[in-house]
Amino acid sequence: MADSEMSEERKRVTCQLCDQLLTDARTLSCNHSFCYTCLVSHRATESKKHCPTCQDVSLQDVCDLDLLPSNREINEVVANIIRSTKTHR
Repeated sequence: MADSEMSEERKRVTCQLCDQLLTDARTLSCNHSFCYTCLVSHRATESKKHCPTCQDVSLQDVCDLDLLPSNREINEVVANIIRSTKTHR
């Protein structure tokens, strides 16, 4: 994979709350993805249930965040990036 392709892929799987590769990615109904722990923290500190990216009312109550399925596709891409990074060292 070319460096520019890897950079775009990395951008796609970076959490906009912590600016790190997504960890246990969860996707909201608006199709924005965040780390599970970032969503929990964001929900605990925000009074409204808004997606941090688009402000769509799609963020569920903290107890319901457990019901959001893990985004396997994104989690696999993150795992591939991590593997690729380790082999290029």
